[in-house]
Amino acid sequence: MGWLCVFGYFTMTGRFTIFYQTMFTWAMDRFSSPIDNVWIKSSPQWMYLPFERLKFYIYPMLFAIGGIVAGCSHKKQQVWWLLAFYMLFAHIASTSHRTSYAHYYYYWIPPLLLGTACALVAIGRASFYGARVFGIGLALVLMASLFIPQMPFYGKDFDELYSKGIYDVYKEERRLGYDLYSLMNENDRLFLWGKDMGVYFFSHSRPSQSVIYHDAMCEGIFKEKFTKITLQRLEQHPPKLVIIRNGYMKKFPEHPVLDWISQRYQPNQEWSKQYRYFTILQPYQSHSPTIDQ
Repeated sequence: MGWLCVFGYFTMTGRFTIFYQTMFTWAMDRFSSPIDNVWIKSSPQWMYLPFERLKFYIYPMLFAIGGIVAGCSHKKQQVWWLLAFYMLFAHIASTSHRTSYAHYYYYWIPPLLLGTACALVAIGRASFYGARVFGIGLALVLMASLFIPQMPFYGKDFDELYSKGIYDVYKEERRLGYDLYSLMNENDRLFLWGKDMGVYFFSHSRPSQSVIYHDAMCEGIFKEKFTKITLQRLEQHPPKLVIIRNGYMKKFPEHPVLDWISQRYQPNQEWSKQYRYFTILQPYQSHSPTIDQ
């Protein structure tokens, strides 16, 4: 039903082709065949990934799996089979990509927690003496197993959590967005060459382009099409400022979009030296307000 609503919305708004090409054609070209990915990651050497990615949920995971296996052999087994299929679909959804980022495995969390809850209810309703007390005690132990490993993260602010290594860029992304917020008017647009979408979010700014990730314009079967669309949008909605993620310039130093930018925008050295990961460009001969620190 959910997919029907999604397909129906894009069909009624006249954007079904764009939706299908982006979500299916381009995605399959970028991430290879979902069927092949699921098959490969269902092999024994890959089955450690859910446990490694969801390490905070390891005890509820084992408990839920055990409860579902036991429940499927019970007389009243409909709920357990439903949960088993839910976990199967979670596995398919989390392994259908070529890559294996941790957030892909968040699909597992709802069926795991539901399976744990159902298993605890089944224990509490069992016929042996003290089943209810045992079930409550077990529930408390499982809750503690979730809460205690994550206690060090509670009470820490954003800067503390993202203070080391590669996470530094997230701090700077947020700081840049907040700094830009004071410069941008309601109808102003930004253009970002990179993947750091937080710049738009924290600056409360609209992008000039509809193709947001730069690599979609640099790789894959639609790179020429996405490049053409982006250039058209840039002409229609010239950005007030252009933000370049420095590392991505090295991978794709030459590109029609970068050529378009270089002909119209220049780096603001005073602004850019305040940031390690980003370069800020402004239109030629424009007045340069100060970015608030």
